[in-house]
Amino acid sequence: MASHRGRKSLDDLTPEQRAKAERITAKWHTPEVRQAEERDREALAEERRATGTVAAGTTIEPDDYLAFGSFMAKARAERIRKNLTLADVAARMGVDHPAVSRLETRPFANPTITTILNYVRAIGGRIPWDRVEWKDDEGGQNSESRGK
Repeated sequence: MASHRGRKSLDDLTPEQRAKAERITAKWHTPEVRQAEERDREALAEERRATGTVAAGTTIEPDDYLAFGSFMAKARAERIRKNLTLADVAARMGVDHPAVSRLETRPFANPTITTILNYVRAIGGRIPWDRVEWKDDEGGQNSESRGK
């Protein structure tokens, strides 16, 4: 059964869309997939017990965390300035409003790029991906690049 957390209900889909959704669901809801997910959960739980954290695989610079937190605070301020409620943004994103609240209050929970893009679009913004700040080999800021 489809979740009602912002996604279309299976009842709302055309027969072709419904058949496709059911094929996808069947592919990912097999005993083998569930066993693999359980093994992954157990491995992550063991890592958390042993180390107190779960490694993300990459190191994010503290300045990047701070910059992202500032970005999210500005995006939230823009949502409020436009008189958009969490429910308004959630409806535009196709998620439930607690998900938007978590995104705004816990930006360091590692949201996906898609989630961030959907959030920014839902409040009427756009992220210009053509701007990159490059650092020289010694780690100092060196140049800025804008691509087309």
